[in-house]
Amino acid sequence: MIFEVRGASFGYTPETLVLEKLDYRSQSNVISILAGVNGCGKSTLLKLLAGLLTPVDGEVLLDGVPLKNIPRRELAKKVAYLPQNPVVPESFTVSEFLDCVRYNLPVSKAAVSRAAEETGITHLLNNQLALLSGGEKQRVFLAFVLARETEVLLLDEPFSALDPAAFRELFFLLIKLKENRKLSVIVTLHDINRALVYGERIIGLKDRKIFFDLPPSEAVGKVPELYDLPEASIVTKTFFV
Repeated sequence: MIFEVRGASFGYTPETLVLEKLDYRSQSNVISILAGVNGCGKSTLLKLLAGLLTPVDGEVLLDGVPLKNIPRRELAKKVAYLPQNPVVPESFTVSEFLDCVRYNLPVSKAAVSRAAEETGITHLLNNQLALLSGGEKQRVFLAFVLARETEVLLLDEPFSALDPAAFRELFFLLIKLKENRKLSVIVTLHDINRALVYGERIIGLKDRKIFFDLPPSEAVGKVPELYDLPEASIVTKTFFV
């Protein structure tokens, strides 16, 4: 499935635009990472793609159809969105939380079981969310969106606040799931070094527009300008501090 953003602008107030006349075309079966300074519009763009926000100008299309013309229930069968800080009732068990995905969508118990198995959380199904570690919760949230069996995943900082080993384990899991399920994945990350290591495409946002959309090997040369980094911040050609 392909997203097209055509001249889209959006602002949370009429006076200030976060994104302005932005153009973008996604790629299928690829993990693309949205990168840029805080407040550059990464999460906003993800919400536009998810249909949670509507551009004040321009349009967003999915496989050539404007999102505004796709009924919410139909869009939910195609695109799954995971916010940065999901608000969930932590008194729920993992099983109860995963069952929530079935309330408004035709999702089977088999799909939920498959997602739990693929993310390695079957042994946690009877545990309360409140008692899980950060990494375990991230696996549960990933299983929740996978259970929808959509072709597109939009993930906003899905593995934030994890140590390097846990991040590596979960991102490798995401890569495996992308390959096995033939998914198109768009992820926001604050850590540009991790983005360059794990992403297949790096989408740099700057000055309310797409600054570049390149494979990591080509994007790395544009990172200093993307973040306005001083020369001393470049430790190697592929590592920045």
